[in-house]
Amino acid sequence: MRTRLYFLPLVAIAMFWVLAGCKPKLDSGDPSERIRVVQNLTDQAVLAKVAIEDQDRNVRSAAMAKLTDQTLLSKEAIEALEPDVRSAAVKKLTNQTVLAWVAVAAEDGDVRHAAFKKLTDLAVLGKVAMMGQDADIRRAAVEKLTDQAVLGRVALAGKDVGIRRAAVGKLTDQAALAKVAVEDIDDVVRRAAVEKLTNQAVLAKAVEEDKDKFVRLAAVEKLTDQAVLAKAAVDDDDDEVRRATVEKLTDQAVLAKVAVEDKDDVVRRVAVERLTDQAVLTKVVVEDKEDEVCRAAFGKLSDPALLAKVALVDRDAHIRRAAVEKITDQMVLAKVVVEDKDDGVRRAALGNLNDQAVLANVAVRDKDKLIRRAAKDRLDKLRGNEAK
Repeated sequence: MRTRLYFLPLVAIAMFWVLAGCKPKLDSGDPSERIRVVQNLTDQAVLAKVAIEDQDRNVRSAAMAKLTDQTLLSKEAIEALEPDVRSAAVKKLTNQTVLAWVAVAAEDGDVRHAAFKKLTDLAVLGKVAMMGQDADIRRAAVEKLTDQAVLGRVALAGKDVGIRRAAVGKLTDQAALAKVAVEDIDDVVRRAAVEKLTNQAVLAKAVEEDKDKFVRLAAVEKLTDQAVLAKAAVDDDDDEVRRATVEKLTDQAVLAKVAVEDKDDVVRRVAVERLTDQAVLTKVVVEDKEDEVCRAAFGKLSDPALLAKVALVDRDAHIRRAAVEKITDQMVLAKVVVEDKDDGVRRAALGNLNDQAVLANVAVRDKDKLIRRAAKDRLDKLRGNEAK
């Protein structure tokens, strides 16, 4: 009995050392043992270290499941070896500033995107829109923004054309739009800003100074200042811009100048279509070298005296003929019948000529057989009418 009692302490000591040696450790070669240790851990720093450094995915996941420290989670989101650990860390992040930082700075694109999806704070979204690595994240951040001041900053200083253009699309602040319209280095962004502007002074500046014709065209569309439009109609070096300004002009003196002097036939024609000055229209009909411009001007002529002038001197037989068909001045018609070199014009003049003495003379003396016949037919018709 004494011997048995003597051995009891020894057995207890041996059991203690056996159990101590069996206690799971973080440096155990068995992942399942390391998981049991992790499940009992509360030290956030140690859990973070395991989540980053352990070689077994399940151990890392177990450590991640117990992490709550936002700073350590952000570290995990950026430094963890495995994408699934990084993504798991992001899913547990709630700190908007940290999420914004991860969305901007994380090396892994999936992690940045996962962090961005959890962002709701408009203030930090502005930072992401400005500094994000990914164009699609920057653009998506802009789409969520509503603050005009933040949108204005992005529109002026965004990393790329696309993001600045997207910011301009949501801008309504006229001061910010004006600044973009004047200062942005990219013509696409400036044009987008101009298209939303209402400030006539800034629009005038764009028409007068912008080097890109499409920006100037956009400004012309919004501009109502006739003085600025008149200047651009005469001075702009681009045909399309001059044409666009002419389409909005009402000043007859400027339209006359453009109709007579512009080097581009399309611009001259557009000016002619807005002209009402009969003398200028006649000048264009007689002097312009482009048939379409002449015909456009002729189509607006209504003054009999000026039509008579066109019938006598215009170089285009088609226009002379059209003029003859509009006039009734017998002296002019007789002159055309006798002197014009185009048979079609002469026959048209005969159709309106009522002077029987002239008709009789032409019917007998003209060198052209067809003209003589036409004169005789006209004379017979007039005499027949008289007989009735």
